[in-house]
Amino acid sequence: MIPLNKNLQKYFKNTSWMLADKLIKMSLVLLVNILVARYLSSDDFGFLAYSISLVSLFAIATHMGLSGLVVKELVSFPQESAQILTTVFYIKLFGAAIGFLILLVINFFTEEMYSMHFIVLLIISFSIFLKPFEVVDFWFLANVQAKYTAITNTIALVITSLLKVFFVFIGTNVVWFALANFIQALLISILFIYFFYKKINLPISTLKFSFDKAKYFLGKSWMIMLGALFAIIYLKIDQIMLKWMIGNESVGIYAVASSLSEVWYFLPAIIVSSLFPKIIEMKEKNDDNYNKRLQQLFDFLFSMAFILAIFVSFIASDLILFLYGQKYEESGIILSIHIWAGVFIFMRALFSKWIIIEDVLIFSLITQGLGALTNVFLNFILIPEYGIYGAAIATLLSYAMASYFALYFNKRTRVVFWMMTKAILSPLRYPLLMIKVKLNA
Repeated sequence: MIPLNKNLQKYFKNTSWMLADKLIKMSLVLLVNILVARYLSSDDFGFLAYSISLVSLFAIATHMGLSGLVVKELVSFPQESAQILTTVFYIKLFGAAIGFLILLVINFFTEEMYSMHFIVLLIISFSIFLKPFEVVDFWFLANVQAKYTAITNTIALVITSLLKVFFVFIGTNVVWFALANFIQALLISILFIYFFYKKINLPISTLKFSFDKAKYFLGKSWMIMLGALFAIIYLKIDQIMLKWMIGNESVGIYAVASSLSEVWYFLPAIIVSSLFPKIIEMKEKNDDNYNKRLQQLFDFLFSMAFILAIFVSFIASDLILFLYGQKYEESGIILSIHIWAGVFIFMRALFSKWIIIEDVLIFSLITQGLGALTNVFLNFILIPEYGIYGAAIATLLSYAMASYFALYFNKRTRVVFWMMTKAILSPLRYPLLMIKVKLNA
């Protein structure tokens, strides 16, 4: 066996830590989600899913479009790490306050005061204040030390998963499951603080807020933030609109299918995030090799999503009945539709990094905006006519618009559109290439 060079070993180990973290997380989340869905009524499970989706929507105020941008800055200017992390922490904390206030207003106007559902949404809303501690994760990503993030997430998930199992065992109501979600976010924050002081070793005197840095980050990131907002809209608005237009039970049935579909989205995120520093380096050193590797990565991401979508489509109905039971039978058809959105989500993960490397952040805003508008528009049309199935179709089409078709309409992004097109044709390209090689031989 030919040994990997030290550089490749570094990225392989980093990706392995991230993959192990997500595999454990995916398995536990899936198993506990099945248990909770079977235990709770479809109405309560639907409201819990709706609350998580709604909080995710407004938690984007803490995202501020900073993730990839901050990692890039930490890679490029490691000597300024303390100032960068401190500044970003306070920016995210300010966003958390805004997001929480909006959630509070929505809760007051949509739910009966101090009802069980009011308390559920309130508890989950408080988790938004823990988002700023994610800045520690940015440092780990920039320095290829994903194992600490993996350890943090795994510990928090295992504890809260056991807690949810315990709540099912003693027969608690939905409020306690909302509390478990908050506890998970709290544990992650506590562990991030621990690793920050244990591993990063930045002197406290250097942890200072910089108005210049804040101005730079906000000036650069506002387009990504709006793009991320639009992304969350077309990722989560289906469940929110189903709740408002049909009811909690429909959200529960839909959430079961989407949870099985979306659970795979960690794969492209891990691969691309782990390779992101290397992709930046390749762009700076050799543009031809950079484009070649991008195409290979698009091919790989599409192939994974395509194989997964075919497999899940065939077993969707039987899988739902086996895992969740008869009360979620309708989720099978939804899953067989929703799973195909992954084809575009997988490739989108790489495109999201491409716009940062190429410094064309406006396209995050444009493409995500088109996706969000498409989803909301189609939901308004399709949900009254086709119910939960209409929501699944709307989501699939909106993903295709945001992550593929929208790229054709501008000269700058068209190069990625053609890369994605080649990736979509890869099941035909590679056999034809093999035939050509044999004929030439």
